[in-house]
Amino acid sequence: MNDAMLATFFTLKSTACLLSILGASMIIASVLRSKQNRENMQQRIITGMSVCDLTYASVQLIAPLWFPGNDKTPGLGNVMSCTVGGFILITVQFASLLYNDMLALYY
Repeated sequence: MNDAMLATFFTLKSTACLLSILGASMIIASVLRSKQNRENMQQRIITGMSVCDLTYASVQLIAPLWFPGNDKTPGLGNVMSCTVGGFILITVQFASLLYNDMLALYY
């Protein structure tokens, strides 16, 4: 991968993460503001999925900082920070999958 492709990849990934953070934050805020939405089970499940999405997108946004640096990619982290970031990503992906399953079972 050359430098231009790498820069394009990080720019597109960052844009997607920021849009995901914005969307998840809006869903969480709209559910938490309304008492009727807070009492609705479907809205609670959607809020759980949005919290997982918000966490995932936030970690993905700052993930390049956690990588150990090398010649091709800049990074400020070490192997342990990379491992912790990977653990968080896998955990919230699995939690989001479970929330999606609960939503399907609810209907």
